[in-house]
Amino acid sequence: MSLPLRIFALILVILYLISILVLVKKNRLLLRYSLLWFFAGLVMLVIVIWPGLLFWAAGLLNIEVPANGLFGICILLGIILMISFTVVISDFSGKIKTLVQNQALLEERIRELEGRKTAPAEAGADSKKA
Repeated sequence: MSLPLRIFALILVILYLISILVLVKKNRLLLRYSLLWFFAGLVMLVIVIWPGLLFWAAGLLNIEVPANGLFGICILLGIILMISFTVVISDFSGKIKTLVQNQALLEERIRELEGRKTAPAEAGADSKKA
């Protein structure tokens, strides 16, 4: 990897990590979810700083073209992110279902209480007319 390309990639990775920090600071991204993105950024940073590490790992795993190893790392990180977000979405789905059920029960209780409140008033009005 040429020096200008490494510098450009390093700047991009640093901007990426800074943007994650800004999102966490502004409470747009929860810290527990940002850890995966930080991990991905650190992997990118290590590969940009020490590109020989990618060649060494590719040779260790008998991968002929180090770029294929890089694609494999990216795919693996993508799968890890998708699984973790699927777990979060599943958790939220269960919580939303419970919340909607509780809201329906509360609305039913409100209608019931409003029905009790208006029934005596209507009965009093009917007895005055008679």
